Amino acid sequence: MILPLRLLANLLLTVCFITIYTISDAQPDHSLGDWNILVLKGNISPKWSFLCEDHIRNNNSNYNFKYDYFESKLGIYYALTRKLSASLGAGYYDKYTTGGFFQSPELQKEVRTWLELYFINSYSRLYFDHRLRIEQRYLPETYKNRIKYRLGLAMPFNNLQIRKGSLYLALSDELFIPQYGPLIERNYFFAGAGYVLNANMAFQVGCLKDLYYQFGSQTIKNYLQLIIIYDLTNLLRKRP
Repeated sequence: MILPLRLLANLLLTVCFITIYTISDAQPDHSLGDWNILVLKGNISPKWSFLCEDHIRNNNSNYNFKYDYFESKLGIYYALTRKLSASLGAGYYDKYTTGGFFQSPELQKEVRTWLELYFINSYSRLYFDHRLRIEQRYLPETYKNRIKYRLGLAMPFNNLQIRKGSLYLALSDELFIPQYGPLIERNYFFAGAGYVLNANMAFQVGCLKDLYYQFGSQTIKNYLQLIIIYDLTNLLRKRP
């Protein structure tokens, strides 16, 4: 038990140091965007499950509904062990000119596929998840590879476990490692809280800090992020 805890502590410290270092040398964008996510997931069988995500994003502030970005993606998971699963996924990503509701011209569209390993573990009321993703990016005029690693932590405040009625702390940090270019291309750091409404639905709200590196410059963009998570497992089990 002591060795895994030390490894997790060292990993958390490493991620924190990377985040602090990158924030200290970046140019901030003081406007607050909003980023809304709908997550649909479910267990198809004891071994197979799926996860579908739809994102819509606005780089402007004040919730003016002038959304300029969306993405939709689906992953199919296979449980290798009780804590470790592998997945294959694909997604479509589209970005438009800032300032209007998907206002033309379209700036970038992209198709991505990926292979992923997902590992979960817990100590007392601390719930960790690790996601390692090897991503293939298909852009109109080029092809790119990228590795992503995300470390997440959830901790319930009012229960020993995350279950119905739980209010919990949610933290995550995701590093984007490109095939070429800087060692770290992007860093998503999220801090917020979640609430489990019932066995099917949960909500999360918080701030996501997007640190981006391009052409020798570093920028920071903050988003207010709302996530709705709906588990379809119970509905799937009721199928005739």
